[in-house]
Amino acid sequence: MQQHIKIQEELTGLLRERGEKNQEIIDLKNKLQEYEKQLSVKEAAYVSYVTRICFCSRWRIRISNLTRLVFFQYQHVVKCDLTGKN
Repeated sequence: MQQHIKIQEELTGLLRERGEKNQEIIDLKNKLQEYEKQLSVKEAAYVSYVTRICFCSRWRIRISNLTRLVFFQYQHVVKCDLTGKN
């Protein structure tokens, strides 16, 4: 009888430990999901940032090209005015 009670106590202890470990697993899974959500938000922000940089870079190149074009056309007009040629 004494051995039976000892085995039951041991089984109860093991079941309690299993429950604690299962709860730890659940807590860790929840924590992992939260980290994945945070990572997803940061990745979306990063993609948005990179997209804006690329967009700005394309416009910077276009503006630079237009500025050069206007400058060369202005030089041509000034040169024509000075020489009297069209």
